Amino acid sequence: MRTITGVIVGLAFLLPCISVRAPKSQTEAEQPVSPTALIGLPFADVTPESPGLVATKIVLAHYTLPSPNPNLNDTFLIKMRVTISEGGDVETAKVIKYPGGDHGADELYASALEAIRLWTFEPYAKKGHTKKVSTTLFLRFVPTDRVFRDGSGQKSASVPGQPIEMTYLEAMSTLTRLVIPAYPKEAMEMHLSGLGAVSITIGKNGEVVEVKKVKAHPLIANATVDAIQQWRFEPHKLNGEPIDVHTEVEVLFDRDQP
Repeated sequence: MRTITGVIVGLAFLLPCISVRAPKSQTEAEQPVSPTALIGLPFADVTPESPGLVATKIVLAHYTLPSPNPNLNDTFLIKMRVTISEGGDVETAKVIKYPGGDHGADELYASALEAIRLWTFEPYAKKGHTKKVSTTLFLRFVPTDRVFRDGSGQKSASVPGQPIEMTYLEAMSTLTRLVIPAYPKEAMEMHLSGLGAVSITIGKNGEVVEVKKVKAHPLIANATVDAIQQWRFEPHKLNGEPIDVHTEVEVLFDRDQP
């Protein structure tokens, strides 16, 4: 079994035009960290078989590294095939390997499966009847250092009445309700794939209270916004008080996923 610390895996295998890593600031570059753990966050990947599921209980996956690794800054996407019962529980789950994917990330499989089996969903209904459904779900593993940073958000806290900034990874670590949109028919017919990114404000109660900007192809923009407006997050607190936060979240539409 190959070790995870020597593998570089990202999102490029899905869409070559999507950049996996955000540019590092000079401060980050000068202060390398030594991650000691990985955390598996929900990743909203929409495929032609996506039935518009709604996850109502999201459990993050955790993996502890044998030793700190200052060179580990990669994303590992674990793809799983799951069967969801009529009642919304995960009945079965297994890891699916795919070309260009999670090579060498075997150590993450047990953690990913353990977490996804604890997820629950709204019962899937079709023509008025609930039914069992099978689909694929992804967990995105990143070093915990990239998610939980001391003092994050404090830079905007001094501006009265303004939401503080939260990173995408921080936001996904607090997600409590995930709505995965169905793939728009027109987009499927055009074999259209792409990333829908939405700038949002999350209110004090964890609901999405404002959509400020959408970056997406017009054929997937509405589906992206409709889904994200129904997402829910844990309320963010500053000095013990709930506050509004601003962030950008994403939904990936992948027409040609293997």
